[in-house]
Amino acid sequence: MIDKLINCLRERGIDIWQIRENGISSAEAFLNGSKLEMLRLSDLSSFNLKIFKPAASGEKDLGIAQAEISAGATNDELIRAVDQLAATADQARVPWFPMPDSGTRDFRIKTATDADLLSVLETVSGLLKETAASEDFFVNHAEIFSTQSLVSHRDSSGSFLQQNIGSGILELAAEVCSRTGTECQIYLTFSGNDKDFIRNTVCEQIKASRAKIQAVPTPAGLKCPVIITRPAVTRFMDYFARRADAACNYGSSQALRPGDSIQGQDPRGDLLDIELIPCLENSSYSSWFDQDGVILKKTRIIEQGKLKNYWGSAQYCHYLGLEPVGRIENILVSGGKHPLSVLRQPPCLEVHEFSAFFIIPGSGYFQGEIRLGWYSDGKSRSAVTGGSVSGRISDVCGNMLFSSEILQSGCFRGPVAVRLDPVSIGGGG
Repeated sequence: MIDKLINCLRERGIDIWQIRENGISSAEAFLNGSKLEMLRLSDLSSFNLKIFKPAASGEKDLGIAQAEISAGATNDELIRAVDQLAATADQARVPWFPMPDSGTRDFRIKTATDADLLSVLETVSGLLKETAASEDFFVNHAEIFSTQSLVSHRDSSGSFLQQNIGSGILELAAEVCSRTGTECQIYLTFSGNDKDFIRNTVCEQIKASRAKIQAVPTPAGLKCPVIITRPAVTRFMDYFARRADAACNYGSSQALRPGDSIQGQDPRGDLLDIELIPCLENSSYSSWFDQDGVILKKTRIIEQGKLKNYWGSAQYCHYLGLEPVGRIENILVSGGKHPLSVLRQPPCLEVHEFSAFFIIPGSGYFQGEIRLGWYSDGKSRSAVTGGSVSGRISDVCGNMLFSSEILQSGCFRGPVAVRLDPVSIGGGG
């Protein structure tokens, strides 16, 4: 298929192109109660084609278009797809930038066999049964996926990169309280076969589901600091990482320069240290190269609360006069000076789970609806639900306190919790 696609590009006069191939080998199992069944194996391939059309007059602008190409496309279908992309690229013009030239690199490690993929399913299902017995919950049903992707990047300059990436997904419905019939829905992504990571994540969500049964409405009129935990912490830190993205700083009136504070003037809380890393254990977002074929490496983007380096696509790095850094998905954030027990000093509201938590990129306004939290008034600590928290990052970023305890969730490794003040709290009564 690759040779057929490249020949089609040459025949249609496309001189600059990139092809990303993703070959996926996967195994799937369904756990019905305690019975493992419906084991299935599959192999799929997909292709992403991106073409570039320079201006006839020189290096002033560049046309770009991309599309997914079916692995089973016929010659006629390939010709139609390439011609359509060429027509689109004639209209979608951007300032010129050079294509990365990454040479030839092979980042592959041991390739998983079908037996390896099935072994992951059996390990995870066995772990679920053990955990259900020890934590006293019943697995209604679960779906477990284990995959390995062989990803390759080719381009018209002759670069050829390839890597294999293992990942897994667990979707679990468990009855956590037979008295009330309460069911817990768990969705977990993982990479590798880390039993402790899977077990701890499942147990944490089971305990949270049981706490919801006892939760009372969030009291009205609360005025106290708010502690957020994952995944809200992940989204909070992702906001700061995006502030260092070259695309967000190119031509922006709010652009930051290296050395500028990202936490306002004279911050009194913990200072941010954020590093982007290509590969992170248990992260399905790990990759040694990005969509443009840029080879990735560790990049510290924020140090002691100040912008240290930009990061981002080859296109926008070029616009800022930088060598391409690439798009790196894994975020590593340093912990704070104080343990979670200090952050919990009352009065405070600790939100464990939001129904929805969002941050508006431009204004930094954030809001979340409380699904489960704990309110401490100095006399007791009780589970609460309902109501909301809201605020602006510009108001809280200088006073943030990070827990010294570190936790990983997906592509994020950093503080378990972050204490925010001032934040508006709406009651749930």
